[in-house]
Amino acid sequence: VVVVAPAPPPVVVVQKPPPQSVIKTPPLRPPFEKQFGFGLRLNWGFHGHEHMYGEGMGGGGLLLRMRLLPHFATEIGLDAYGGEGYDGAKRVEVPFSLGLMWMPMYYLTRVQFYTIGGLGGAWAHVGEDPHVDKPFYLGAFIGAGFELKLGVKRRLALFTDLRGFIRKRLNDRPESTLVPDGGSCKGSGELKECTDWEGGVTWSIGIVAYF
Repeated sequence: VVVVAPAPPPVVVVQKPPPQSVIKTPPLRPPFEKQFGFGLRLNWGFHGHEHMYGEGMGGGGLLLRMRLLPHFATEIGLDAYGGEGYDGAKRVEVPFSLGLMWMPMYYLTRVQFYTIGGLGGAWAHVGEDPHVDKPFYLGAFIGAGFELKLGVKRRLALFTDLRGFIRKRLNDRPESTLVPDGGSCKGSGELKECTDWEGGVTWSIGIVAYF
């Protein structure tokens, strides 16, 4: 008797596909967009003829910042200061400024360091009637600070900066010796000598809303 065994089942070999490599690319930064910012600031100021014995001025102002290039912006500012000048003389100033800012970081980075320099001027009212001096100054300034941008779209920013300035008086001085000289004159009578140059520092904190 011949018994025929059934043929063994075929062997099926399943080959796994080779693993696919996944390359992760960092998300692309949004391209730069021009920004226009309107802001408010509080200021403290001190100039070199004062002695810092309770002297100095404080105030506030308005500013416009225009970031038209990725790393450069312009700032236009108008401020008002009030307080005591040299030897406690009452002093009020209205400064204006035009500055160029360098901002080295990507414009949506939360913390933005910047430097700033430019030109400025100021009208001042020193003393009390009738013994009043009304100097007018033009000069230059340089400084540095940083912005802290808030929100998902970074449309609001807190900022602070410190600036140094030098300026020159352009108008004539009153001839009366009863008018405060702001500390810019030394001596008296024929030996009295005055300088039209002065320097100082300002410190500001503020907020800017960008559009």
